[in-house]
Amino acid sequence: MTQSQFTAADRTAFYSQEERLYNGFGSEGGMIRWGYFDNLATADTKDFLTACQRWNHYLLEKSGIDVNSKVLVISFNHHNTAIGLAEQIKCKVVSVDLSDYSTPSTPITVQDQDNLSFHQASVTELPFPDNSFTHVLSSATFYRIREKEKALQEVCRVLQDNGNLILDDWVKKNTAMSDSNRDFMENLIGFHSNFSSKSYPQFFNQLGLMVFETVEFSEHLKKSYDLLSQMAVDKYPELSSAYQKISAAISNDEMEWYFYQCEKVRDRLSWIHEDKDTDQIQKRYDAWSSLYEAELRQSWEIMPNNAANILEKLQPNYHISILDAGAGTGIVGEALQQKGYKNVTAIDISSKMLKIAQEKQVYTALHQVNLEEKIVCLNVESFDAILAIGVFTYGHASPTGLYHLLPLLKKDGIFILTVRLSNQPMQEAFKQLPWRLIEQQEYMFEGAPFYIMAYQKN
Repeated sequence: MTQSQFTAADRTAFYSQEERLYNGFGSEGGMIRWGYFDNLATADTKDFLTACQRWNHYLLEKSGIDVNSKVLVISFNHHNTAIGLAEQIKCKVVSVDLSDYSTPSTPITVQDQDNLSFHQASVTELPFPDNSFTHVLSSATFYRIREKEKALQEVCRVLQDNGNLILDDWVKKNTAMSDSNRDFMENLIGFHSNFSSKSYPQFFNQLGLMVFETVEFSEHLKKSYDLLSQMAVDKYPELSSAYQKISAAISNDEMEWYFYQCEKVRDRLSWIHEDKDTDQIQKRYDAWSSLYEAELRQSWEIMPNNAANILEKLQPNYHISILDAGAGTGIVGEALQQKGYKNVTAIDISSKMLKIAQEKQVYTALHQVNLEEKIVCLNVESFDAILAIGVFTYGHASPTGLYHLLPLLKKDGIFILTVRLSNQPMQEAFKQLPWRLIEQQEYMFEGAPFYIMAYQKN
């Protein structure tokens, strides 16, 4: 390996100058590091602090932190975020500063408060028991960590089930850095990452962290360093030059800045069924979409396969018009295609599930639809058959969904659905609708008995 041109003294000088620059801004009740600008095109140096405050507000809004939360804040060489949370939200906050483990920068001396405590520790060996925190929040920090995978494993360990991780980080882009730029970014700036914008969420998923939101803010990071360079040039010309090089690395597609919001989930099925709010169901299915088939297909595809078998038995005309309600990633559509059905429309509450379904090319049309609302994108009595497999279950579509779907079915059309045997309220709702039961089978899924039922519309 080529020896770095940067020494420990260079790093000390860089961080010392940077600390003096940032100290001149004040804390403003939160972190001052990078900004989230209202207007990138017109932003100038006078907008920098406002943009930093806007970033702090964004993090807080996305986090869902409230007075009952217990929050671990992981930061580098500052505690402003932790102090701001403790003072403004009044929640319990534990702040871990990594600076003593990352650079020769001078540790910050702060005092504990009733709802706020401070620690210097390694993020790869956090000094807290398992399941200690409802939230872990880290901004402008993780790009400095060399053993990022181990650090994230520790974060997941101390996070409670259904706890939230709010994290931003720099990631590498596909374009390879030159040796000189890599030396500069790694050995002076402290940028260490093998993750890309795609591999980061994949690793989160491996840890049991469901990724609710992934947002790129690279242009805001570039603008931040452009403005910081201008503000530093008179007093700290070397620092200003370094900031210009960071900005250039972003312009040259060598690095990006991403925000991630994740939730720790161990039992996906229980998690997906526990919330009856349709907005939350949509977000959870969106988050689960990339893992859904890998985790459920083997045990679940008995349902769509049996549904396709029943439809073929009752309606062997492969040119009929079929609606797959709650299509998800398209497993039912695949089962229908294997039988020879060619005219299938998909609807689902999750746009990300539908995107995966669309790639399978088994549907003639796909629509994002909430079954709890009137369906306006499809015509009345336009389908010969409707399949709703795994839809009318606890925490999912209610009988209202049936009332919205049934008008789309032609007279004498076939409606095939599944229901858990223990779901008596839903089975009672079935009896009130203008159709008659013509086929019923029982099978097991995840240790519970289910019916697959076929009705014919009167």
